[in-house]
This record gives sequence, structure tokens and C-alpha cells, in this order.
Amino acid sequence: MHALLFLLALSPSVHAGDTAPGFSPDPREAKALAKARTDGVDVQVALPRRAEALQAGAATYASRCTVCHGAESEGDGTAAVALHPAPADFTDVARWDATSSGLKRWIIANGIAGTGMAPMGLSGEQATDVLAYIEVNFAQH
Repeated sequence: MHALLFLLALSPSVHAGDTAPGFSPDPREAKALAKARTDGVDVQVALPRRAEALQAGAATYASRCTVCHGAESEGDGTAAVALHPAPADFTDVARWDATSSGLKRWIIANGIAGTGMAPMGLSGEQATDVLAYIEVNFAQH
């Protein structure tokens, strides 16, 4: 996801509000954003903060995400050493804030081609719950 920020800034498919000003996305993330837009995804969605959504997100994160992103979401899970680029560190506030919630949700569900972030087979609701869990617990602002 780090490299995506550069291309998002240059890509004609990127719109204001998709990334933070001055933050350049990775080309793979730019392609993910373009694909999300092609799929008709609203990349500016708001996230729920319901207790049951956060609990469901925690369970899904523990079972599907920890192996790569780590228990504390620092990108240091047991499988991280084998992945290039390295898994995202969700505690990196500048990077986290640079991408819209809608795009992050879409990436959680669909992955990013050319990286270790494979499609996880999650429903839209599951992806939303995982993202809400990450935002509340790790992406501190």
C-alpha cells in the first residue's frame, strides 16, 4: 500500500479526498482505487462504530489478518518476512490518514494485485467491521 500513494496523486482516476494532500500512493494502490471506482464502489463511506461490529471485526482480524499484519497491526505478523512489499503498518498515522475509508474497505475485501494482500473472501460487512476495528484500536489520530 505504501507505493500506491504516489500514483494516486498522479492518476486521473483519483479524486480529491481519496488521499491526503501531499501523500503519494503506490501504483498498485492507484490501480486498486481505479478498480474500486470501476466496480462502482463509494470510496468515501463512513464506518459504523457499533459494539457488535467492532467485536466481529476483532474476531475476523484475529483469524484472517494477524498472520501478516501482526497482533498490534504493525505489519510484523509471522508471515510478514516472506511478503514484498511488506504488509501495511496500520499504526502509521500519516499513511493511514492518506487513504479514504472506502478505499481501505475495498482493499480489505479485494486485496491489491501484485502484493501479498490477497482477496480475503470477506463480505462487504465483514470488511467494514475489520476496518472499523483497525481504526478504533490501531490507527490512532
